[in-house]
Amino acid sequence: MNAWLLSCNRRKFDLDRFRLDGQELTSWSVHRFRSELGVGDGFVLWLSGADGGLVARGRLTGSPSKDASNDASYWREAPGVRWYVPLEVDCWLDAPIPRRSFLGDPAVAGASIVTQPFAGNPHRLSEEQWNVARRLFREAAEASGAQGRIQALGVAASGASAGVPVGGAYRTVGESAPPVIGRRGVPDPDLVGRNFAVHSRLQNALARAVVERGLEALSPGPADPEFDLAWRARDGELTVCEVKSLTSANESSQLRLGLGQVLDYQDQLLGRARTVRAVLWVEREPAERRWLGICRRAGVELAWPGSEDRVCDLAG
Repeated sequence: MNAWLLSCNRRKFDLDRFRLDGQELTSWSVHRFRSELGVGDGFVLWLSGADGGLVARGRLTGSPSKDASNDASYWREAPGVRWYVPLEVDCWLDAPIPRRSFLGDPAVAGASIVTQPFAGNPHRLSEEQWNVARRLFREAAEASGAQGRIQALGVAASGASAGVPVGGAYRTVGESAPPVIGRRGVPDPDLVGRNFAVHSRLQNALARAVVERGLEALSPGPADPEFDLAWRARDGELTVCEVKSLTSANESSQLRLGLGQVLDYQDQLLGRARTVRAVLWVEREPAERRWLGICRRAGVELAWPGSEDRVCDLAG
């Protein structure tokens, strides 16, 4: 599967008014790579201009077709007949991830949105560039304390992803905290940086433990929700895992957020594996032991370093 950047020129299409009117984005105009666009491909939506950046993330749900625009009133000029690719948005951000956060990453330097910004849609993203975008969306969601305006992937409803295998080979994440660029909703840049570094170390260490126990460690693919780590047993049983760092100041909010995330991921992956189990992997045992009961009642295994054998036995 491929990953793409779809660019929106607000001088041509009034996306702000489109969203304020409560419209649902279900397709986007494309000019290039039409034979390579397919079901399950991931995409990010890019707003051009100095105040633009990444504003949405989702996946393609079909191949392009030539048609008249259903949203002609939002175009600054008559769009005519165009090629449109169907899609589903998984996450809208209230404020774009600033363009410098994405374009300033060394991995993005060779992307066509940098070298050919005025080329037609879509812009191809390499796996490394796609991972940069995924990380930025994760940081934006965690900084706001929510997942943005999330729409379910619709696996059960559409069946589009039912036959698509979950994940690909695990990709080790960098363990040094990235520079934090100030964004609305970030309460403490130092805290965010510390959390990122701890989160990465926890995730990589658990992935190594999974592999050492003979299981297949997985990172999400373009058609998958944004889980941190998953692993697959020989019989096809899947475990999906959300990783969370904890401090005394953020323990409850992190556990609350992590529990909601892993339940969401589990629900989205049902139907794509024989069984889907959920694990919330945290930095240490929570000070409030009530969270053990909360997670148990929700069907989620709450665990921390030292309990690798237990969580891996879930998939044995």
